[in-house]
Amino acid sequence: MADEAGAVASVSTGTAARRIGVSPITLRSWDRRYGIGPARQDGRHRRWTPADLAVLDEMCRLTAAGVPPAEAARAARERGGGPPPAPGVRRPEAGPGPPLGDVRLECRGLSRAALRLDAPVVDELLTSFVDEYGLVRAWEDLMMPTLRAVGRRWASAGDKYVEAEHLLSWHVSSALRRVPAAPPARTGAGPVLLACVPGEQHTLPIEALTAALAERGLPTRMFGAAVPATALDEAARRTGPRAV
Repeated sequence: MADEAGAVASVSTGTAARRIGVSPITLRSWDRRYGIGPARQDGRHRRWTPADLAVLDEMCRLTAAGVPPAEAARAARERGGGPPPAPGVRRPEAGPGPPLGDVRLECRGLSRAALRLDAPVVDELLTSFVDEYGLVRAWEDLMMPTLRAVGRRWASAGDKYVEAEHLLSWHVSSALRRVPAAPPARTGAGPVLLACVPGEQHTLPIEALTAALAERGLPTRMFGAAVPATALDEAARRTGPRAV
Protein backbone atom coordinates (compact mmCIF):
# COMPACT_ATOMS: atom_id res chain seq x y z
CA MET A 1 0.00 0.00 0.00
CA ALA A 2 1.26 3.50 -0.81
CA ASP A 3 0.01 7.05 -0.28
CA GLU A 4 -0.22 9.76 -2.94
CA ALA A 5 3.45 10.62 -2.50
CA GLY A 6 4.39 7.00 -3.14
CA ALA A 7 5.48 6.27 0.42
CA VAL A 8 4.90 2.71 1.56
CA ALA A 9 2.79 1.91 4.58
CA SER A 10 4.52 1.20 7.87
CA VAL A 11 3.64 -0.89 10.92
CA SER A 12 4.08 -0.71 14.68
CA THR A 13 6.79 -2.52 16.65
CA GLY A 14 4.25 -5.06 17.92
CA THR A 15 3.05 -5.86 14.40
CA ALA A 16 6.63 -6.09 13.14
CA ALA A 17 7.47 -8.54 15.93
CA ARG A 18 4.49 -10.77 15.09
CA ARG A 19 5.36 -10.82 11.41
CA ILE A 20 9.00 -11.73 11.99
CA GLY A 21 8.35 -14.15 14.85
CA VAL A 22 10.30 -12.52 17.68
CA SER A 23 9.28 -10.54 20.74
CA PRO A 24 9.05 -6.73 20.77
CA ILE A 25 11.77 -6.78 23.47
CA THR A 26 14.11 -8.52 21.01
CA LEU A 27 13.41 -5.89 18.35
CA ARG A 28 14.19 -3.08 20.78
CA SER A 29 17.36 -4.87 21.87
CA TRP A 30 18.52 -5.32 18.27
CA ASP A 31 17.80 -1.67 17.58
CA ARG A 32 19.65 -0.47 20.67
CA ARG A 33 22.67 -2.73 20.24
CA TYR A 34 23.03 -3.12 16.48
CA GLY A 35 21.07 -0.29 14.86
CA ILE A 36 18.45 -2.64 13.37
CA GLY A 37 15.42 -0.39 13.48
CA PRO A 38 13.46 2.41 11.81
CA ALA A 39 14.30 6.09 11.90
CA ARG A 40 13.61 7.85 15.19
CA GLN A 41 10.98 10.56 15.22
CA ASP A 42 10.37 13.14 17.91
CA GLY A 43 7.02 12.67 19.60
CA ARG A 44 5.91 9.85 17.33
CA HIS A 45 5.69 6.10 17.71
CA ARG A 46 8.30 4.25 15.71
CA ARG A 47 7.08 2.70 12.47
CA TRP A 48 8.63 -0.12 10.43
CA THR A 49 8.49 0.04 6.64
CA PRO A 50 8.82 -2.96 4.28
CA ALA A 51 12.52 -2.09 3.90
CA ASP A 52 12.94 -2.20 7.69
CA LEU A 53 11.10 -5.53 7.79
CA ALA A 54 13.38 -6.92 5.06
CA VAL A 55 16.39 -6.12 7.25
CA LEU A 56 14.68 -7.78 10.23
CA ASP A 57 13.82 -10.82 8.14
CA GLU A 58 17.45 -11.28 7.13
CA MET A 59 18.67 -10.67 10.68
CA CYS A 60 16.30 -13.36 11.94
CA ARG A 61 17.41 -15.83 9.26
CA LEU A 62 21.10 -15.28 9.97
CA THR A 63 20.87 -15.51 13.75
CA ALA A 64 18.78 -18.69 13.44
CA ALA A 65 21.61 -20.12 11.32
CA GLY A 66 24.10 -19.40 14.13
CA VAL A 67 25.66 -16.14 12.89
CA PRO A 68 26.64 -13.88 15.84
CA PRO A 69 24.13 -11.01 16.20
CA ALA A 70 26.57 -8.17 15.52
CA GLU A 71 27.80 -9.85 12.33
CA ALA A 72 24.25 -10.76 11.35
CA ALA A 73 23.17 -7.14 11.77
CA ARG A 74 25.91 -5.87 9.45
CA ALA A 75 25.05 -8.48 6.83
CA ALA A 76 21.30 -7.89 7.20
CA ARG A 77 21.65 -4.18 6.50
CA GLU A 78 23.65 -4.97 3.38
CA ARG A 79 21.40 -7.75 2.03
CA GLY A 80 17.98 -7.05 3.49
CA GLY A 81 17.31 -3.43 2.84
CA GLY A 82 20.43 -1.30 3.00
CA PRO A 83 21.52 0.94 5.88
CA PRO A 84 18.99 2.43 8.30
CA PRO A 85 17.39 5.67 7.10
CA ALA A 86 18.78 8.94 8.36
CA PRO A 87 17.36 10.34 11.62
CA GLY A 88 14.43 12.68 11.13
CA VAL A 89 13.08 10.99 8.00
CA ARG A 90 9.29 11.02 8.26
CA ARG A 91 7.52 7.68 8.17
CA PRO A 92 3.94 7.43 6.86
CA GLU A 93 1.19 6.11 9.08
CA ALA A 94 -0.03 2.61 8.29
CA GLY A 95 -3.32 2.25 6.49
CA PRO A 96 -5.82 -0.53 7.21
CA GLY A 97 -3.95 -2.99 4.99
CA PRO A 98 -5.31 -6.25 3.59
CA PRO A 99 -6.07 -8.53 6.56
CA LEU A 100 -5.13 -11.70 4.72
CA GLY A 101 -1.69 -10.31 3.94
CA ASP A 102 -1.10 -9.54 7.60
CA VAL A 103 -2.39 -12.96 8.61
CA ARG A 104 -0.02 -14.75 6.24
CA LEU A 105 2.93 -12.78 7.58
CA GLU A 106 1.94 -13.45 11.17
CA CYS A 107 1.56 -17.17 10.43
CA ARG A 108 5.10 -17.14 9.12
CA GLY A 109 6.32 -15.38 12.26
CA LEU A 110 4.59 -17.93 14.50
CA SER A 111 5.95 -20.79 12.42
CA ARG A 112 9.48 -19.46 12.71
CA ALA A 113 9.21 -19.10 16.46
CA ALA A 114 7.95 -22.70 16.71
CA LEU A 115 10.76 -24.03 14.51
CA ARG A 116 13.26 -22.20 16.75
CA LEU A 117 11.54 -23.86 19.75
CA ASP A 118 11.19 -20.35 21.19
CA ALA A 119 8.38 -21.20 23.61
CA PRO A 120 8.09 -17.75 25.28
CA VAL A 121 7.66 -16.03 21.91
CA VAL A 122 5.20 -18.68 20.68
CA ASP A 123 3.14 -18.10 23.82
CA GLU A 124 3.35 -14.32 23.49
CA LEU A 125 2.32 -14.39 19.82
CA LEU A 126 -0.65 -16.68 20.44
CA THR A 127 -1.91 -14.47 23.27
CA SER A 128 -1.57 -11.36 21.12
CA PHE A 129 -3.50 -13.01 18.26
CA VAL A 130 -6.45 -13.86 20.51
CA ASP A 131 -6.40 -10.38 22.07
CA GLU A 132 -6.27 -8.60 18.71
CA TYR A 133 -8.43 -10.77 16.44
CA GLY A 134 -10.66 -12.68 18.85
CA LEU A 135 -10.66 -16.41 19.47
CA VAL A 136 -12.49 -17.64 16.37
CA ARG A 137 -10.49 -15.65 13.86
CA ALA A 138 -7.22 -16.36 15.66
CA TRP A 139 -7.96 -20.08 15.44
CA GLU A 140 -9.21 -20.15 11.85
CA ASP A 141 -6.80 -17.67 10.26
CA LEU A 142 -3.63 -18.06 12.34
CA MET A 143 -3.40 -21.06 14.65
CA MET A 144 -4.80 -23.73 12.33
CA PRO A 145 -2.91 -22.63 9.17
CA THR A 146 0.36 -22.45 11.12
CA LEU A 147 -0.19 -25.91 12.63
CA ARG A 148 -0.75 -27.25 9.12
CA ALA A 149 2.35 -25.49 7.78
CA VAL A 150 4.60 -26.81 10.55
CA GLY A 151 3.06 -30.27 10.11
CA ARG A 152 3.84 -30.20 6.39
CA ARG A 153 7.39 -29.15 7.23
CA TRP A 154 8.15 -32.21 9.33
CA ALA A 155 6.14 -34.53 7.06
CA SER A 156 8.40 -33.56 4.18
CA ALA A 157 11.60 -33.86 6.23
CA GLY A 158 11.13 -37.12 8.12
CA ASP A 159 10.86 -36.50 11.84
CA LYS A 160 13.20 -33.51 11.80
CA TYR A 161 10.62 -30.94 12.92
CA VAL A 162 8.14 -33.07 14.83
CA GLU A 163 9.27 -31.47 18.10
CA ALA A 164 8.28 -28.06 16.70
CA GLU A 165 4.77 -29.27 15.91
CA HIS A 166 4.42 -30.77 19.37
CA LEU A 167 5.59 -27.56 21.02
CA LEU A 168 3.26 -25.44 18.91
CA SER A 169 0.31 -27.76 19.60
CA TRP A 170 0.94 -27.59 23.34
CA HIS A 171 1.00 -23.80 23.36
CA VAL A 172 -2.06 -23.50 21.12
CA SER A 173 -3.91 -25.74 23.58
CA SER A 174 -2.72 -23.59 26.48
CA ALA A 175 -3.79 -20.38 24.71
CA LEU A 176 -7.26 -21.81 24.03
CA ARG A 177 -7.72 -22.73 27.68
CA ARG A 178 -6.75 -19.24 28.80
CA VAL A 179 -9.64 -17.62 26.92
CA PRO A 180 -12.04 -16.37 29.63
CA ALA A 181 -15.52 -17.85 29.71
CA ALA A 182 -18.57 -15.60 29.66
CA PRO A 183 -21.18 -15.85 32.42
CA PRO A 184 -23.42 -18.87 31.72
CA ALA A 185 -26.33 -18.13 29.42
CA ARG A 186 -29.69 -18.63 31.19
CA THR A 187 -31.29 -20.80 28.55
CA GLY A 188 -32.16 -23.87 30.62
CA ALA A 189 -30.81 -26.12 27.85
CA GLY A 190 -28.29 -28.85 28.52
CA PRO A 191 -24.57 -28.65 27.74
CA VAL A 192 -22.82 -29.33 24.46
CA LEU A 193 -20.82 -32.57 24.62
CA LEU A 194 -17.49 -32.62 22.78
CA ALA A 195 -15.38 -35.71 22.23
CA CYS A 196 -13.10 -37.31 19.67
CA VAL A 197 -14.27 -40.54 18.06
CA PRO A 198 -12.50 -43.81 18.97
CA GLY A 199 -8.94 -43.81 17.68
CA GLU A 200 -8.77 -40.01 17.18
CA GLN A 201 -6.03 -38.44 19.32
CA HIS A 202 -6.03 -34.90 17.89
CA THR A 203 -8.15 -32.76 20.20
CA LEU A 204 -7.22 -29.22 19.16
CA PRO A 205 -10.25 -28.59 16.90
CA ILE A 206 -12.72 -29.49 19.64
CA GLU A 207 -10.61 -27.60 22.19
CA ALA A 208 -11.08 -24.54 19.98
CA LEU A 209 -14.82 -25.20 19.75
CA THR A 210 -15.02 -25.68 23.52
CA ALA A 211 -13.30 -22.33 24.10
CA ALA A 212 -15.51 -20.57 21.54
CA LEU A 213 -18.70 -21.90 23.14
CA ALA A 214 -17.51 -21.01 26.64
CA GLU A 215 -16.65 -17.52 25.41
CA ARG A 216 -20.33 -17.17 24.50
CA GLY A 217 -21.55 -18.45 27.84
CA LEU A 218 -22.71 -21.85 26.55
CA PRO A 219 -22.07 -24.81 28.88
CA THR A 220 -19.92 -27.67 27.57
CA ARG A 221 -18.62 -31.06 28.63
CA MET A 222 -15.27 -31.84 27.00
CA PHE A 223 -14.12 -35.48 27.06
CA GLY A 224 -10.98 -35.26 24.91
CA ALA A 225 -9.35 -37.90 22.75
CA ALA A 226 -10.53 -41.33 21.64
CA VAL A 227 -13.79 -41.62 23.58
CA PRO A 228 -15.51 -45.03 23.22
CA ALA A 229 -18.95 -44.75 21.67
CA THR A 230 -20.56 -46.52 24.61
CA ALA A 231 -18.99 -44.05 27.06
CA LEU A 232 -20.17 -41.06 25.06
CA ASP A 233 -23.65 -42.56 24.84
CA GLU A 234 -23.71 -42.97 28.62
CA ALA A 235 -22.54 -39.37 29.11
CA ALA A 236 -25.30 -38.14 26.81
CA ARG A 237 -27.88 -40.17 28.74
CA ARG A 238 -26.74 -38.67 32.04
CA THR A 239 -26.44 -35.03 30.98
CA GLY A 240 -29.26 -34.47 28.47
CA PRO A 241 -27.12 -32.37 26.11
CA ARG A 242 -28.38 -29.87 23.58
CA ALA A 243 -25.83 -31.19 21.08
CA VAL A 244 -23.02 -33.76 20.79
